[in-house]
This record gives sequence, C-alpha cells and structure tokens, in this order.
Amino acid sequence: MLKQDTVPHPLHANIIEWPAEKDEQKMLAIEIANNATLFVNS
Repeated sequence: MLKQDTVPHPLHANIIEWPAEKDEQKMLAIEIANNATLFVNS
C-alpha cells in the first residue's frame, strides 16, 4: 500500500508493509513502476 506524503518532498510516498523478502520487494517495485506515470517539465 502506498501512502502519499508530501513532507519533506512533494514527489515522495511512504510504502506501508514493505515485504522483508528480496524477491517480494522486487515484484512489488516492478508493480509500482508499471503503474507509475512520469511527468517531465519542459
């Protein structure tokens, strides 16, 4: 689960219940990246 937290930085999030196992961490990181949106200022 992600919890938006703009303090101290507006682009950060707190990840709640991050798994202890490395394989689970990688899978969750991939899932987060796949659902992320990149906004580029021009």
